[in-house]
Amino acid sequence: MPSPFVPTPTATRDPESFIAEAEALFNEGKLFQSIEKYQEAIQSRSDDAATYIAMARVQVFAGQYEDALVSTENALLLNPNNSMVYAVNGWAQTFLGNYVEADTAIPRALELDPNNALAHAYYAEVLGNLGTFGYQVHHAGNEEYGRYIPRTLAMVRAALLGSQRYHAIFPLFERYVFSGGG
Repeated sequence: MPSPFVPTPTATRDPESFIAEAEALFNEGKLFQSIEKYQEAIQSRSDDAATYIAMARVQVFAGQYEDALVSTENALLLNPNNSMVYAVNGWAQTFLGNYVEADTAIPRALELDPNNALAHAYYAEVLGNLGTFGYQVHHAGNEEYGRYIPRTLAMVRAALLGSQRYHAIFPLFERYVFSGGG
């Protein structure tokens, strides 16, 4: 048996270095190269749900919605109680027009972690795309839903801030919320 402290003939790269490189590429807007690095990280360590989730987020930004769903499904196999898996899955579902699935996945994310800011932002974006901000605010007068409103209001702003639609949509949403939903 070889000693564990003897270098191997082939250099082994730490999976974290692939992830760091993928994040840097994402921050530079190089989405496809970022995805490639996440894939390399997964090849070297396939048991990390967080890597699948991070890659799925980039795949959504790159327009690879079906690939993002596959990535989130792989992450779910590794960690079925991860809030971000459901959040990113629901976000990708929206872009595919699967609104029922999105409206199931993202509330599941919020059930697992009510403080998941990205899940709130994704849900605000989903509802914004559907034109149903009022649905969230006025959802059957449910107290459980109402407790998300202060955080969601901030998350709507965060989700739409970089969007061209922000200036048109957010003031309408604010008026709806502060007028009591009507």
